[in-house]
Amino acid sequence: MPELACSACKATWTAGVEEVLRCDYWPATLHFATIYETDVFFSFEELKMAAPGLSCQAFLKMLDQRTVRFGRTGKISGDSFLKSFFEWEAVRYEVDSLCKEEPFTCRACSPDMLAVSVDGNRKHYRFKNAARSEEQAIFNDVFIAKYEDVTRFVNHVHSTTKHVSGRGVCGGEWSAARETSQKSASKLDEEGLELAVCRHGVLLCALNMYRGEIFAYLLFLHTVKKMICNCWTNYSFQVSQTPK
Repeated sequence: MPELACSACKATWTAGVEEVLRCDYWPATLHFATIYETDVFFSFEELKMAAPGLSCQAFLKMLDQRTVRFGRTGKISGDSFLKSFFEWEAVRYEVDSLCKEEPFTCRACSPDMLAVSVDGNRKHYRFKNAARSEEQAIFNDVFIAKYEDVTRFVNHVHSTTKHVSGRGVCGGEWSAARETSQKSASKLDEEGLELAVCRHGVLLCALNMYRGEIFAYLLFLHTVKKMICNCWTNYSFQVSQTPK
């Protein structure tokens, strides 16, 4: 790190975290062996928003090509970059929380929403044998609800309502909206994501699906996430009956 000097009092000191952040850099290590310019993080975030399928490896490969083109050497660590990016996003979220900025609200239709659309996407699955980290999640329960909370709510709904096996499906034909569904016996763990959006397409909240699209998931997103007041549900299919 460079040594700073005051031209008035001739005092000198070594740059620290405060100076690094003021110059729009983000430290990746405790001893500043690697620092990232925050403009790179902004570029990666904007590309992910424009093209969600873009991988971190592809972005870093593009940066490596720019390194070669401008006559520099060295490689960017993918693990270090991604972890630093998540930490930078976590700090930005904490700053927004202190400033009372709500990330998943629609200013156009809040607080009295006219409609909320809920649908599940079973392409966002995860296998049971997928590698999992033991580290605590940085954005725990910020957008995707906790597994324990969802499971507790689903068990409560099923224990206090009567269900008939094979009944309660959408229009008597579609099984996507049935009231009960067993957990998949295949190699999948999470079967997908169920998300709620307002009529302007703003993401509100989501949960991991473990047993297909069931009414209990819809009720959780509305009641636990407090979106049921003054709004009606536009489920992406015609619902024939709902649990009381």
